[in-house]
Amino acid sequence: MPKVLKLLGLLLVSVWPQQSSASTSTAPCGLSNLSACRTTNNLVWDADFEQALGLFLGDRQAAYLYERGPVRDQAMAVLGGPPDTPVSVGNLYRFTACRAHSCSEKGAVVLTPGGQIMAVAILHTVCATSPGPPRCTLKTRLAVYLHPDTDRALIVRDLSLWAENAVARSYTPPGLSRPALDGVDVLAAGSNE
Repeated sequence: MPKVLKLLGLLLVSVWPQQSSASTSTAPCGLSNLSACRTTNNLVWDADFEQALGLFLGDRQAAYLYERGPVRDQAMAVLGGPPDTPVSVGNLYRFTACRAHSCSEKGAVVLTPGGQIMAVAILHTVCATSPGPPRCTLKTRLAVYLHPDTDRALIVRDLSLWAENAVARSYTPPGLSRPALDGVDVLAAGSNE
């Protein structure tokens, strides 16, 4: 029996695909190597991403997930939960995820192949203010922050379709009304308007 196992082991070693030295030296996922990012979490965990996001969004405050919070922190919250696989939008990459333990709140970031952020989006309800308006969970909005040099029509259309699909696929308990995308707010990145 030991000879059979030894022969089987030799056979497996000889037919098992070997990695080339080129594939083992692939750079890790990051702003400078987006094609290596298999999920949004891979990108968000890159040390340079949070800094780039902060520079892109500036010190703006908003009430998307909670009252008067930095937009960059709320964006990190919706991008840091259960991730999706990145998709192409023209020659750009769109990374999406949802907030941990609250997947009706979602985020997206659109980047150039070189890692420049062109848009950040937060899909949220209008419940963040205290007290939240009646039936606030039925009103979902999309906030989109755009880089001034981006293709506004392409990005807003893509992110709006993504948000509409996300809301349509969201879980709705039996007997409750299905939420709807109530609107899209397009804002300039880094501004404090």
